Amino acid sequence: MKKDYYVYTVTLDDIIIYVGKGKGKRSDHSVNGRSSNKELNRVYFEYELLGHSKPLVSLEVRLTESEALEREHTLIYTHKPRCNDLLKYKRPYGYVFGEDIEEGDIPLSEFKMGLF
Repeated sequence: MKKDYYVYTVTLDDIIIYVGKGKGKRSDHSVNGRSSNKELNRVYFEYELLGHSKPLVSLEVRLTESEALEREHTLIYTHKPRCNDLLKYKRPYGYVFGEDIEEGDIPLSEFKMGLF
């Protein structure tokens, strides 16, 4: 399997505010004010206008798509970043890998594919 995916975190004042996965230049949207995520854009422009340092992006590289999905899921579940939509679903990111699945949980594969 190709390992051309990565997981990225956007950090502001040492706090993770967004987690995503991608390949190529996917992470660029998170620090240029042109994201489809309105909250991420608001944070970007708010800090830029106030003269504060801009959000930083960190990458975990050379992952398969399934490794990237698992890592993204775990980081979101653990850190609950304010710019990720955590209220959209009952348990928004399915379950943490290795956890017992409870009735009503959305498996990660279905969440990512929009099958529910």
